[in-house]
Amino acid sequence: MLSNLVFAGGLTALAATNGALGLVAAWIVLGVGMALGLYDAGFATLAALYGHKARGPITGTTFSTQAALSISSRPVTCINSVSSRSGNS
Repeated sequence: MLSNLVFAGGLTALAATNGALGLVAAWIVLGVGMALGLYDAGFATLAALYGHKARGPITGTTFSTQAALSISSRPVTCINSVSSRSGNS
């Protein structure tokens, strides 16, 4: 239930944003919503499918989502780095 409210807030913020800072903030809120709601369902599904051998798939899922987060956040850090060098921070 809480994850649905956080998702709704993030999507509303994403729709209403006009700048890069608002976009980053909206994506952070959406990321929190995903962490609140989607991990539990995914891990429960893996536990139901694999039983006691679910540790490997759960670890793989966790590592792949963190890698995706690292890759997707890289452009934001590059934009921030370039804007701070040019004095536009």
